[in-house]
Amino acid sequence: MTLQDQPLPGFEAPARPAWWAALWRPFHDAVVVLVACWMAVMTATAEAFYTPFRLLGVQLPVSAVAALAVTPFLATVTHRLTGLRRTSMLPPALWLLTAVYWSTSPREGDHVVTGGWPGLAYLLAGSAAAAYGAYKVMMPPLPPRPVERYPVDGV
Repeated sequence: MTLQDQPLPGFEAPARPAWWAALWRPFHDAVVVLVACWMAVMTATAEAFYTPFRLLGVQLPVSAVAALAVTPFLATVTHRLTGLRRTSMLPPALWLLTAVYWSTSPREGDHVVTGGWPGLAYLLAGSAAAAYGAYKVMMPPLPPRPVERYPVDGV
């Protein structure tokens, strides 16, 4: 232990009682999952409203690119912070439900995500990204492959 790792005298962290860990962990997991679900709804909504984005008269798939970049992290970050595999499936599922909600037409006839190619690219890219994030969370990591140090012929 170096001098920098040692706590200052009189500034040691107080010892927490044993019941603290039993209460803190479920609270922490619930807050992480709720924030991730909120982020899923907000990103799906923002991406849905950026579907008809035009630059100089040309439609750009900004929402599809954003869905590909953000959606896989909803599951993986939730899993890394909580360690719960099944609960980490909630944010991608909620993202998908929100995207489908914005793609349906209400009684008034207004559309947020239209049936054009940017809307379809948004739904396809976001769904594929959510499925990839869920796959990364649900599949356990592979064991490392053994490294062959000597050639097979024994030379």
